[in-house]
Amino acid sequence: MTPPRPNPKEWDHVANSARTILWKLPKTGNFKPHYEIGSWGGVDDVYRVAKLDAVESREIVQRLTDDQKANQAWPRGRYKEKFWLRARFTQAADYADALAKEDVGVDDTEIRAEECRQALRWLLYDGWDSGGLVHFWLAENLGEYTHFDSDKMDLDHYADYRKWLDRLEAGEYVPTNGA
Repeated sequence: MTPPRPNPKEWDHVANSARTILWKLPKTGNFKPHYEIGSWGGVDDVYRVAKLDAVESREIVQRLTDDQKANQAWPRGRYKEKFWLRARFTQAADYADALAKEDVGVDDTEIRAEECRQALRWLLYDGWDSGGLVHFWLAENLGEYTHFDSDKMDLDHYADYRKWLDRLEAGEYVPTNGA
C-alpha cells in the first residue's frame, strides 16, 4: 500500500482517532519485551531482534483488530499481543500528530473519512513495517526494554552500552548489520 496523503486537518483527525482507540485498548498486563545486552552478539543484534519482534507483530495486531470488529470486544488475555497492539497505535497517533503540525496554515477543506481510515491503516501496518515507524518506536522505547547483563559482559562495556542508548534515543543510531 502506498503512503496516504491526507491534509494536515486529516492527519489531526487520524491522530485523534488513534488516541481514542488507544483509550479503549485492553491492558497489557505485566508484559514488556526484555533484551539483555550480552545475551546477543552486541547492540546491533539486540536492535535486529527487537525490530524483528516488532515487525512480526503485524499478523497479531491484524488478528486482534479483526476479532474486535467481529465481536465488538477485544479478546481477553494475550498480553504480549496487546503490548504490540498498543505500541503500534501509540506510534501511529504520535506520527500523525507530528504530520498534522507540519503545516499549521488554516485548512478549510473537509475531512475525507475514507482517506483518514486508510492513513491509520497504513500507519499501523505498512508505515510501521516498511515505512520506518518501527525505527522511531525503537529509538523512543528500546532503552526501556534493554538491560546490561554484567554477568555476561565486562563492566568496561557499560560505557559503550550507555553511549549506544544515548545515540538510540537521539535518533542517531544506525545499525551496522542492516537491521
